[in-house]
Amino acid sequence: MRLDDGFYWYNTQTADCPVEARLMSHCGATLYDGVLVSLRRRGKGKFSDRFVTLEYEEGDNLISQIKGFVMNSGEKMGNRPPPRFLRGKGGQVVDLWDMIAKFIDYAGVTRVTEDGLYTKDPGAFSEMLTWLDNNTQADVGSPRNNLYEELVEIRDNEEGSQSIFQFDFNMDEAEPTAIARVDRGQITFDYEGSYLEDFYDEEIERAIKEFIETATDNTFNVTVRQVNDTSFLANLSVSYANFEDYSYIRTGEDFTTFIDTVHSAEYNIPDIDDIVEYLVNSNLIVIASPAFQTFVMDQGARKLESLEFVEKVNYYEEDLNESVQVHYESMLVGPSSEIYDSLSEDFRPRPRLFYEILDRILNITPAYTVSIIGSLIDQYNRSPKNQMALPIDFEDKGPVVDDPGEVAALNTVIYFYVGDKKRGRPGRPRGQTTMSPKLSNPSELEPDEIVLKNVDRGALNILMKIRCSIEPEEATEDSIEEAVEYITFLNNNIKNIAEKTFDYISNVTEKTFRDLAGAGQRRRDDNPYFTSDLVGRAAGDTPIREVSVNVKKVKLVVKKHKK
Repeated sequence: MRLDDGFYWYNTQTADCPVEARLMSHCGATLYDGVLVSLRRRGKGKFSDRFVTLEYEEGDNLISQIKGFVMNSGEKMGNRPPPRFLRGKGGQVVDLWDMIAKFIDYAGVTRVTEDGLYTKDPGAFSEMLTWLDNNTQADVGSPRNNLYEELVEIRDNEEGSQSIFQFDFNMDEAEPTAIARVDRGQITFDYEGSYLEDFYDEEIERAIKEFIETATDNTFNVTVRQVNDTSFLANLSVSYANFEDYSYIRTGEDFTTFIDTVHSAEYNIPDIDDIVEYLVNSNLIVIASPAFQTFVMDQGARKLESLEFVEKVNYYEEDLNESVQVHYESMLVGPSSEIYDSLSEDFRPRPRLFYEILDRILNITPAYTVSIIGSLIDQYNRSPKNQMALPIDFEDKGPVVDDPGEVAALNTVIYFYVGDKKRGRPGRPRGQTTMSPKLSNPSELEPDEIVLKNVDRGALNILMKIRCSIEPEEATEDSIEEAVEYITFLNNNIKNIAEKTFDYISNVTEKTFRDLAGAGQRRRDDNPYFTSDLVGRAAGDTPIREVSVNVKKVKLVVKKHKK
């Protein structure tokens, strides 16, 4: 194909031309299945001057390489994008890009996939490729170059994240693929004020490394080293063995998946509280006080098993970080039929609604039960010789602490539920209240819905469950003694506590249904907030011995609403 000013395109009809390689300072060979096509002009020497080399695949109407050169201090530098303008023999300026475009149109080339392969600066080809795309019929765009640009955009967008890692990639030299890369991340953990201040050593350090690796599903290889007396540094590098499906990139989506997978593992890196908890649970850090260790090892916990209403005592001589948990038997508070039958027929609900309201009342009952316990302990403390409810072993030990929140080592849980047994394993807890070490307010959680389709009155009993824990960390000889006295007192008075609590539940239930009828909301079981408000009001307004009912007023209200 001849052009103006003595230029012409020459098809070498070969895939490898040493002369082209020498004169153009490149490899002189095709990369794929094409032939070399050379832009030349007749010179004075033996060989024509060369300006551009193409790799042309006629069967696919494809140009896969466009290579030129630049002169640098008299030296020809190959594998460069051809310069657009060149001065001709007579001093006129010729347009090399336009000559490339004319070949594209002449040969019917439909695709150009040059992407700067084997060059130090692939981006230098962008201007020429953009021009060819705008001035020829061919679709100019390299899959490799397109992938490169897409990955650069994803990488740059990721730089604004809060990740401890930096992501990058390495392009394959020939194929439109890449390998994902992530730089090592670092986290400094400050453990000032935690147990680690007293226990940090090489064994702890190894355990921290293993814990972080396990918590992140071995996504990272971790090294840990202490920085100073109150902090350590964790270095995390991606374990590429776990990323075989993600790190080899064929598309931008592959790179995004790789980044998201690392982020997901990064999210699971434990914080210092998680690490300390793990070390404590693994017994690498023993937080139990000497007094607590002595209490457990000298069978002090086992002696609590002999109490009449204690169902079981959980403690672990091989794990002194675990609390001693005393589980009382489920105690019968009273039959629900007695409460149901005591309701006036004027505002007695159907059994289903009755049990739903009862469930809400059980939510708030534990706090009142604690007040009953405090009242009984106060009565005991004021009795002669403090012998009302403790065995003779405690005769000279002084008064029992009436507020469990004042006992540093004690944690008490009380809850109520409904069932058909007097004792045994409880069902789903209702109204759980925890005091550790201060008495909390009654639970504000809405009760679980009770599914009672065909419940007859009296089919369910109200049961009480109490659990006391002696905590290992803050236990002293005095606090353990106080906790044992309190636990023993509960055992000896648990029936009395249940009986008095039943009176309270009965009165709150009666007043709640009376208020429901008085407000004209007898059938408003679809409004749990309204009902809970009435339950709370009834509980606050109803002393344990109040049993007054204004029947006439209730009847008038009911008749009025019937109209």
